[in-house]
Parts: sequence; structure tokens; C-alpha cells
Amino acid sequence: MGKNIGFNAKELRKLQLIVQEHQKTLLEAWYGYFGDSSR
Repeated sequence: MGKNIGFNAKELRKLQLIVQEHQKTLLEAWYGYFGDSSR
């Protein structure tokens, strides 16, 4: 989370945990949609 506008520390921590918990699914969806020429 490089830049924050509008979220407090507690909200940022919650978002970070959600992203970590779902990282595999998020990456699969990302690469499925955008592709990945480097893999």
C-alpha cells in the first residue's frame, strides 16, 4: 500500500489482511484478465 488517501491505520491494516488472505485468488484473476508475458 504505497499511498493512502482517506483510510485510517485500522482500515489499512484490515485491507492489508484481506489482500494477504486472498492473494492467490486475486493474482489468478489479475493474470487471467490481463495476462502475464513474464511467467
